[in-house]
Amino acid sequence: MKTKKKALIFGITGQDGAYLSKFLLKKNYNLLGVTRNVSSSNLQNLKKLNVLDGLSLLKINNKNLKKINELVLKEKPDEIYNLAGLSSVHQSFLDPYEAYISNTLPVINVLEAIKKTKKNIKYYNSGSGEIFGNAKKIVDENSDPKPVSPYGFAKLSSVNLVKTYRDSIGIHASSGLAFNHESILRSENFVTKKILSTAIKIYHGKDTRLKLGNINIERDWGWAPEYVEAMWMIMQQGVPNDLVLSTGKSITLSFFISEVFSKLNLSWEEHVEYDNSLIRPSELYSIKTKPLLAKKLLGWQAKYFSSGLIDKLLEEELKEINF
Repeated sequence: MKTKKKALIFGITGQDGAYLSKFLLKKNYNLLGVTRNVSSSNLQNLKKLNVLDGLSLLKINNKNLKKINELVLKEKPDEIYNLAGLSSVHQSFLDPYEAYISNTLPVINVLEAIKKTKKNIKYYNSGSGEIFGNAKKIVDENSDPKPVSPYGFAKLSSVNLVKTYRDSIGIHASSGLAFNHESILRSENFVTKKILSTAIKIYHGKDTRLKLGNINIERDWGWAPEYVEAMWMIMQQGVPNDLVLSTGKSITLSFFISEVFSKLNLSWEEHVEYDNSLIRPSELYSIKTKPLLAKKLLGWQAKYFSSGLIDKLLEEELKEINF
């Protein structure tokens, strides 16, 4: 009988961690999850996807090198997915120190632990398309990074750390340079969730106004469950690499808003209000991507984007909200 693969997920309680858990359990993995907080409220995403009973949870601070060393040496997983760290661009402006530390120190700790095991453990780092900033050309793996937020700078540092350990020590370490990917598990720190939940409240007469900052920004939004599959695919490759993960289809925030309100038979102009306090100190205005390498090497291509993605998100949100 074939031995089960063992995977260790840091940041298992977040959106990507929860969806990746569901995906890996279907692949019959022995799954361990690391979190600093095992309170019931922090486990809601895992409960929502009905995966909590299928995995083992460990309460460990991933900034603690000694604890991470002990964990990796003891468990010797086949794959480690690092999805932890502050993930809100807006929040990174409010707490740049935490944005940087939470997205870099754990990367060093885990890579150091892998080095000490002398075992061929594969490592996935959650990078971000935010590292490219306001790129003037279509973004791919060869594009120059020019981040415009503390979050973007932190993620760029994590990607560079992964490259260093990969090139100098030979660790099978890869980064997924993932652009925005959304789901029902997003918090309202993310603008797509805020738009969807508020629009539905307005539809049901529970709210009247939606306050937003710059609605002319352009983003490449995708469907989160598809992206965790790409993460796994990256880990199955014989050669580690850093790959752009995106739909290749960008839309403006104003288009996203108009589509959501239109599908609810509402006029967005009657309810959306500009709020200057929501403008970021430094904004990523427009981004266009070309994820050709993911298709070439992984055979991966996003199925949900633009209006199709909005349909999917709205469908999930309507199931979730009960008044």
